[in-house]
Amino acid sequence: MRVFGRGAPGARRALILLTTALWGCGGGAPRSDDALRVALWAGGYELDVEHRVIEAYERENPGTRVVLESAPTGYEERLLTSITSGHPPDVFLMDGPDIPTFVDRGLAVDLAPYLDELGFDSEQVFPQVLEAFRRGDALFAFPKDFT
Repeated sequence: MRVFGRGAPGARRALILLTTALWGCGGGAPRSDDALRVALWAGGYELDVEHRVIEAYERENPGTRVVLESAPTGYEERLLTSITSGHPPDVFLMDGPDIPTFVDRGLAVDLAPYLDELGFDSEQVFPQVLEAFRRGDALFAFPKDFT
């Protein structure tokens, strides 16, 4: 399954997949559920597509369970509340301009050391788009789509 690409035409803004640093968020009580939590704002057709992607991922990765947490309104407030309460999602989407706030607060993981393991092909992404998510050699997000 190809996860990275050059983006969908007509997308209004860049959506960014940002992985949270669970250990950087103050911890919190351990979860009894080993599901991977993915938070995003979506509704309608887009949410249906996200569910199909997750179903395909779970089929390709037996034993892995992904829980999609969608908030079509009030997303950013809910995301910050979950982080400050010590129960952040494992992966979340956000607008590009919001990334520095999360990076500055230590709420993001440097993904650069994991690029090979993740199968990330930077040739599939416009360099200018990828640069928006870098600080020095560190990479804190992947583009989901952009215009």
